[in-house]
Amino acid sequence: LGRERAMAAAMAAGVRLRLLVVPLFVAVACGRSIPPRDVRAQRDVLLAAAPSDSQASSVQPPPTAYICVLGSVNMDVIIQVDRLPRRDETVASRGADGVKYVPGGKGANQAAAVALLSHGTGIGVRLACQFGRDVHAAALEEALVACGVDLSAAARCPFPSGQGFVFLEPDGSASSVVVPGANGAWPDVLPDSLRSLLRGARAVLLQREIPESVNEAVAAEAAAAGVAVFQDVGGEDRPMTDAQLRRITYLMPNQSELERLTGLPAATQAEAARAAAAAARAAVSASVSVPSGSVSSGRGGRAAGLRVAARRAAYRPPVAYREPATGGAPSGQACGSKDTEGEMVAVTP
Repeated sequence: LGRERAMAAAMAAGVRLRLLVVPLFVAVACGRSIPPRDVRAQRDVLLAAAPSDSQASSVQPPPTAYICVLGSVNMDVIIQVDRLPRRDETVASRGADGVKYVPGGKGANQAAAVALLSHGTGIGVRLACQFGRDVHAAALEEALVACGVDLSAAARCPFPSGQGFVFLEPDGSASSVVVPGANGAWPDVLPDSLRSLLRGARAVLLQREIPESVNEAVAAEAAAAGVAVFQDVGGEDRPMTDAQLRRITYLMPNQSELERLTGLPAATQAEAARAAAAAARAAVSASVSVPSGSVSSGRGGRAAGLRVAARRAAYRPPVAYREPATGGAPSGQACGSKDTEGEMVAVTP
């Protein structure tokens, strides 16, 4: 694929970016920080990272330095509706093409985005995940490989692939139901090969669409080896233990996730800063980053992302990205539709 086609294919394949989080992963892995950019500049970064026609045809050895992503792989079923059904009510999707099947899942989205952003840096991306045994598995694997993700650590289990049912309304609001499927079928004990993979990584990325016991075991292994652990709070709404918080280098919630995690309001930037500070104190050694556009500035707009660094943070996070609104339209529409919590819901451009 050429650069423009690779970009379009990646977006259609469900690459969902938190504008602070993914560049931060690459910055830490490469040992440098990335300065703030607007949305257009970020698009140029992705285009530059995508392989050209000549690069795609050449055979290159796999990078020895790598980021390890461990998490979910879903086939997202995006259903466009005029409104959500009420209880005991049936509604139809919009038009004959109101349903799209898009490879996704928080783990797959992270891996695909980091693979595109890190292209040419000498940093590889290895995804440890659980593929199901159904018609979706081959499509999910193909989409990830096309983005440059190394699947040598992926496994298969005798369950259907994970699925996410996304109900997308005309204003961009999205409601979702996730069926874990294979994402919930991890082994009780981490295999030696996976433990070795974690110990050799530049950074480890986690989300919360796989069993919490797996995240805890992975974070413990990585932290013991001195590997930075990035925890995206998105996924299942469940408690996080104090022990797990202490293993995490960067904790990354959006507004509603930060409120659930701390029990504190986070509607404005000042409230979010207080809640993030409380989370950082609980984590002791973690920095807390809240994505741009996720909280109100208190002046009728959306604030840039904020960060709260603990005293013993392993790394200093780069400045948060500011995502400007253009033409009065809600920010984020260039890459799809953004819900009120700052999550990107991938749709075909």
